[in-house]
Amino acid sequence: MAILEFLKDYIGEAIALFLGGLINFIFNKRKEKATVTTTEIENGSNVVKMYKDALDDLPPRYEKKFNDLNELFDQKERILKEEIDFLKKERDLWKKKFNDLRREYIKYKQEHP
Repeated sequence: MAILEFLKDYIGEAIALFLGGLINFIFNKRKEKATVTTTEIENGSNVVKMYKDALDDLPPRYEKKFNDLNELFDQKERILKEEIDFLKKERDLWKKKFNDLRREYIKYKQEHP
């Protein structure tokens, strides 16, 4: 019985505490929902900003890559042209050597029938 007497003294306070907590929960739920919505909007805005920045940055990066590749192909073309010129000179040198040796052979055959 002593416990019931003890609880009777505090039952009103417990009910008031419970109702206060319930009201606080309801109002905080609305506030939390508004905060979550605001955060979602901010996050969406940040994502859009990141994509916009990436797309704004795309043309200069593309232009740089294009210029780098163009320069690389120009260098490769110049090197190949130099190699072609070198090989043409070497071919001409071998042609001359061949013709000289051929003339020498023909001359030798004419002198030694």
